[in-house]
Amino acid sequence: QVDTEAADFEANLTSLQQHMQRLNLCLEKEKEKKELVSKEHTALQTKWKNVEVQSREFLDLQYTPCLRERQEHQRGKELLRRQKQERRRAEAKRKADEQLQVQIRKKRAELEIEEKKKQKLRLAQAKQQPGAAGAEGGAPGAPGAPVLDPPKTPEELD
Repeated sequence: QVDTEAADFEANLTSLQQHMQRLNLCLEKEKEKKELVSKEHTALQTKWKNVEVQSREFLDLQYTPCLRERQEHQRGKELLRRQKQERRRAEAKRKADEQLQVQIRKKRAELEIEEKKKQKLRLAQAKQQPGAAGAEGGAPGAPGAPVLDPPKTPEELD
């Protein structure tokens, strides 16, 4: 019976040894696969970096000049738009100034006409009242005549 148990024990040891050898072989194969995958991964990373570099170079050579031209064209269009806008503003300001000058001239003319009417009225009143001419009004420049301010220039009106 001891021999049988020893033989069984030896058979179990042999079986375990074979099983261990198979596991070690599987582990080695897995290690080899892992190393192979790692090498492939590294190679793919290197290739990918090269592709990135090449694509950047391609874009720099092909796309960037087009982009620069397009940006310069946009800047030119924007500059022209601003210049036109400035010209329109300047023209509108000039027209507004001209209209203001016309209004000022009209108002001056109205004031001058009004002042002439007042002077004529004063003269007529002074002629009707001969004694009051020296005291009240009379011809401009005469003693006792009111002193009139000269008409104002557009700059003074502003």
